[in-house]
Amino acid sequence: MGEIFEGEDDIRNLFKKMLGSDIIIKDNIGENEEKLFIMLVEQLEKAKKLEDKTISLGLEFKPIVDPLWVVIESMLKLQFGLGTYEMVMLYLYERFGPDGKLIPLVDEETGKKYLLNTPKDLFDYIKFRYSDK
Repeated sequence: MGEIFEGEDDIRNLFKKMLGSDIIIKDNIGENEEKLFIMLVEQLEKAKKLEDKTISLGLEFKPIVDPLWVVIESMLKLQFGLGTYEMVMLYLYERFGPDGKLIPLVDEETGKKYLLNTPKDLFDYIKFRYSDK
């Protein structure tokens, strides 16, 4: 097996000595990060819809779900940073107008409009927006 990067074998040997076992080094971090991000946003969206539905039925779970949302929001900030956290919250809470129609996100610098239909769209926008240009 060839090295994924220079020094990979040295790192593997070091862990072998320290832990007594082999390690797997993955070279597709970007792809895995995208899949994880999309899965997280999909699950958050499902949780929010379920919470909204229970509220519309007259059931109130705020004392239970509010602390969970605080933890989730804090973990998003830690894992992805404040800018991405804010984009996820915008996606979950502000992308639809009162009429149920998708509101385009307008780039303040260029005036270009972006439609965030799916978590993949959100990931692509964040990747574009926060990449080092």
